[in-house]
Amino acid sequence: MVLHTSTIELISSIHGHQRRAERCIEKKDLQAAVKYGKKEMCRRFDKAGRPLIRFKYTFADVVYITDESSTREITSYVLPIPLDKVDVPLIDQNKYYAAKRRIEEDPSIITSHSVFVVDCSGSMRNADVVAHRSRLDSVRYSIATEFIAKRLDKPSYGITPFDVVTLIEMRDNATVIFEKEPMSWILYNKIVDRAKESSPYYHGNYLPSIEKAHQALKDGDHEDLALFLFFLTDGRPSDCNGDTNIQSILNQISEIGQQFKDRLNFGMVAYGNQNENMEVLEKMTASLSLKGCTGKFERSDLKKLNSLSTSIAEMSSTLTNTRTLLTAVRSSKRKEKDYTLTKFNRNVKIPGIHWQSKNVFNHSLTRYEFIRSGKGFRWEEKPLMNKSAVGISFNNQPFGEGAERIVYQLCEINQYGKKVGENLVAKDDKFQGSYEYLQYHESFCKTQRISQNLAKKFNDLLDRSPYVGKSVPRITFLDCYVYTFLDPDDNIEYNYLAERELDNTRYIKWNNNAGGVHGMTKQKRVVSQIIEEEEEEEEEEESGPETTKFEEVDSADEEDHYGGLEKIEFLSNVSAKNVDILDEEVPQAFTHFTYMWSKREKMVCDLQGVLDQAKRLFEFTDPAIHYASQNGRRHVFGRTDKGKNVFLWCHRHQVNNVIIPLNHHNFHQFPNNNKRRNLYSYFQLRLQLRPQLRPQLIHHISLS
Repeated sequence: MVLHTSTIELISSIHGHQRRAERCIEKKDLQAAVKYGKKEMCRRFDKAGRPLIRFKYTFADVVYITDESSTREITSYVLPIPLDKVDVPLIDQNKYYAAKRRIEEDPSIITSHSVFVVDCSGSMRNADVVAHRSRLDSVRYSIATEFIAKRLDKPSYGITPFDVVTLIEMRDNATVIFEKEPMSWILYNKIVDRAKESSPYYHGNYLPSIEKAHQALKDGDHEDLALFLFFLTDGRPSDCNGDTNIQSILNQISEIGQQFKDRLNFGMVAYGNQNENMEVLEKMTASLSLKGCTGKFERSDLKKLNSLSTSIAEMSSTLTNTRTLLTAVRSSKRKEKDYTLTKFNRNVKIPGIHWQSKNVFNHSLTRYEFIRSGKGFRWEEKPLMNKSAVGISFNNQPFGEGAERIVYQLCEINQYGKKVGENLVAKDDKFQGSYEYLQYHESFCKTQRISQNLAKKFNDLLDRSPYVGKSVPRITFLDCYVYTFLDPDDNIEYNYLAERELDNTRYIKWNNNAGGVHGMTKQKRVVSQIIEEEEEEEEEEESGPETTKFEEVDSADEEDHYGGLEKIEFLSNVSAKNVDILDEEVPQAFTHFTYMWSKREKMVCDLQGVLDQAKRLFEFTDPAIHYASQNGRRHVFGRTDKGKNVFLWCHRHQVNNVIIPLNHHNFHQFPNNNKRRNLYSYFQLRLQLRPQLRPQLIHHISLS
């Protein structure tokens, strides 16, 4: 899901209103309101019927009522935080309805199902919550903004239309407001509409709501589905008239836990007065925990603005954990698509009979690039690459394959159906039951974008070195983007990852995911623009917990700090002609560089592509980044991220004890002598380019 302008403004508005509502109302705020706020005159009458003049000042979401002199405050209050709908573009509406239809046809594609049971009894009318008109308004606001809007806004959550939500309102009876709604801005708008059209009333009976929740969780359930039950109430159950009724409630909740066990995550929230008796809710928590479910009971503070939002965020994080784990299990059971490899035709001018064409008019064709945004990344809509292009065409038969993807020939076409621009390749999942959504390609694009940033820094280091001539190849990574289109026949959105085609007759894998180096180990024969390692899988018992989201390691670290490398003082008395660098040594040097640059946390490897001899430039694609997490997190940069392989790579090259990160605070390990520092700077660079010279260089350093 791409974040559009109106939703970006919404997220900003959410944060702004919350921050202003948290402010304490002080005398200086009143003074500022009188000076800068909106002023309105009001007429009131005292008990004797005499007229009173009052002024109302509205400033920064706070209302102040003063006397006629505007110097004495009568009262003040925070305006309710607004909950407004957003405009949903037509293409996103089409995606939503396509997802709804696919879910109805095949519920097994659902990856997570969250069921919210919300108390809507009369007591939820109480206006004792900061910045909201009622308790129920606060609950709906928190669900809409924290569970839906913020998760859609942040790509690291990996939310897709196949993460669904059910809402149940608890009164005398339980009412299912909507069931299995795809996570989307349309769902957000439905919550907003419900907040405006429904009010709290009657009692809050637990048992009917729990029964409805159980039925919702059972419908469409499958063994790889992550589940979340969120139960919120502000008091004891109204249908709790004795021990028998309490036991019926506990039996029903225990049955839910017994059926779903560790696939079920839950949150039980008491949203009333701190002295309210919540014994039944606590017992429900204990029953689910005994069955192996993950969750907790929590009292939310009505007087603290973000208390409920924080609870929702913390409780739903366990859902992300479970979904990630079950998705990995599901992936291991997928079957490959049925296809036959064909040959790549570089001389295509008009796509042939085995090609499909999609255009911007009939298929809502859009091109997206994954660009840096602050400390992270986001998808941005871009025009087609060629001005005369109105669509794309791709061969239905792939010409290459890897461990995870298959590769098709693709090109942009003009209004006459003729190819325009360069030859392109499209990469798609090679397994059946894959999800053709934009987020599927984020891991690839993110890894390639970060690798490109690091390549620029590596090239800069080589350019500044007096020992590396211009004939030594530099490194770049291909730009990648995604073409999205809607097929009107089946109303399904498709997303193809695309990049420029490389000459597969000159395609080489220079190092791999497990420490292998071109020229030292037998290389795989190239059959496509992807060579993915099919090495052994990590043993589960040896691995840490699965990562719940992309770690924010793609921030300014890669771009702003030099890891101490800007402090290098190159040796002045060594001639450049003494450094003979072979082409195949440069990719290995780059892998070493990324390890040093990131202070031993990350390593870019699995370097594959072609060497353009005319430009003296390595053009790489589909790299892997290993992230050595300190907290045991796995697959931070996707499935090919095998964090421990950072150390495996160094071990196989026998350089881990010599090539330390080039950071000025590490030079204290050597004598405080400029000549020795310069000499070491030169030799460490020499050593990363020529690892086989390690014994001679160590000996030279020791004698210097």
